[in-house]
Amino acid sequence: MSCATVRVGASCMLFTVSTGRVIVGVVGMPRVFPVRMPSGERYWTLLDDDLELVVAAEEFLRHLRFGRDAAESTTRTYAGGIALFLRWCALTGRDWRTAAGYLGMFMLWLRHAETGGDVVVPGPGTKAVRGPRRVNSLLAAVREFVKRQVIAGAIDAHVMAQLAESLVAEQVPGLLVIRSLTKTSGIAGLRAGYVLGDPDLVRRLAAHQPPWSVSSPALAAIQACCSDRARQEAEAAARVLTAHRRVLVAGLADLGLPVAGTPRTPFVLVDTRSVIPAGGSAGYLRDILRDNGFAVRRGDTFPGLGPEWVRIAVREPAGTRRLLQSIAMIRAAERVG
Repeated sequence: MSCATVRVGASCMLFTVSTGRVIVGVVGMPRVFPVRMPSGERYWTLLDDDLELVVAAEEFLRHLRFGRDAAESTTRTYAGGIALFLRWCALTGRDWRTAAGYLGMFMLWLRHAETGGDVVVPGPGTKAVRGPRRVNSLLAAVREFVKRQVIAGAIDAHVMAQLAESLVAEQVPGLLVIRSLTKTSGIAGLRAGYVLGDPDLVRRLAAHQPPWSVSSPALAAIQACCSDRARQEAEAAARVLTAHRRVLVAGLADLGLPVAGTPRTPFVLVDTRSVIPAGGSAGYLRDILRDNGFAVRRGDTFPGLGPEWVRIAVREPAGTRRLLQSIAMIRAAERVG
């Protein structure tokens, strides 16, 4: 835990930041407040109606300020955008973890709703409350917030695809959406994707595009990945993945290795410190699993995680059980030793 001071009006109060808090999907009406650390450095965060931290936003904004060295003013801008997004979700009864697919409605609300308002009546001659530049900056904050939650395993990875599709559908001036097509289908090496958005920006990009041939397999993959069949297969795969992930999460919990958050991704993040023996290296479990034929990704390549963390991919139950059996044997050998 760590402590900091948050200013509420002219007064101050002390609060603690605990990473053990549950990230919920409905946040009420959050408000933006500045935080001053004991070192004197400042950033901005969100508090809910009960002046409790909005944990998902707090973790993201703190990481933005101190993990990515963003300016204090940037955290204020991002906090404002996230607060508006969560406020819209609360007003419309949506869970923010799945609301990216309705971003077009959020953008309409941004353009025409006064701050804190819940009624939007756009029509001929209606003057926008926020212009395209302001809407774009708020959307950038929401996009980065959602992306961070995907990395942390708090929301499904396919939400990023929904976010891209929502942005494309709205034809936002000055906005470009860049998306990979082949990662969802597991097609390695082709690196096929597309960019959509403001026609003027696309033309300017094309003017600087170096010569680059697109292979016949890549062209075929692009067509296949954009088909209705591919979309249906992706949705079916997501349902299978959910069932497979339950096996992995439950098995790790039985071994005393609970995963971070409530994962909705094709991987889970695990803190392995409870397995590391006295004097053992931070990568102890990862190294032994490698010797036993299992590869797990090191966690310190993810912002905010240390070398004791690992990322474990969700596989079919038979492979998962073999992995869990190997971890159980490692723990048993450690107790005997």
